[in-house]
Amino acid sequence: MSGGLRAAIEEYAELVHPGVPVPRVPPAVMPDQLAVMLYDAHLAARLDVQSACAHLARLLADLAPPPGKPSGPPGPRTQ
Repeated sequence: MSGGLRAAIEEYAELVHPGVPVPRVPPAVMPDQLAVMLYDAHLAARLDVQSACAHLARLLADLAPPPGKPSGPPGPRTQ
């Protein structure tokens, strides 16, 4: 799941800091890292809001579970 998110983070980082590796963070921190990279790219005038919104919508659709499949961890086991 985090592959597409990681790719987006690296893509936005490359707009502002070409050639600088992006630190690897745990999956729970990746949304925050993405927010920082988007913010930096937008402030540097390397990314417009409409493009970012469209890309994030595609990313969200890719990360969403298939219809009928619950998201999140499984519930408690019952016997």
